[in-house]
Amino acid sequence: MDRAYAFRNGWRWIGWYLRRGRLLPAARQVWLAYVIGWISEVCQDCGRRYPLWRADDKLYSRVTGRVGRNGERAGGLFCHDCFDTRAEKRGITLQWVPKEYVRP
Repeated sequence: MDRAYAFRNGWRWIGWYLRRGRLLPAARQVWLAYVIGWISEVCQDCGRRYPLWRADDKLYSRVTGRVGRNGERAGGLFCHDCFDTRAEKRGITLQWVPKEYVRP
């Protein structure tokens, strides 16, 4: 936890959710950034913090409807539960495989 970083940048995360009409994630981000000192965004759908996970860019775009890094609609992070729910709604079946990620 880095309370100083969270305090300086929390308003950016909160504003991002509010601009998209995501009131619950915005409220949870207020709590997490300014009370707990959580230094990251939260799930765009449910507003919960979650462990780090990764999906292939093409799969992420198919499930979330996002364009990509250079696209206009890129952005937003999801917990694995909400990502699963979105995948099921699009008829995509996922199988999670735990892997250890070693940073270069």
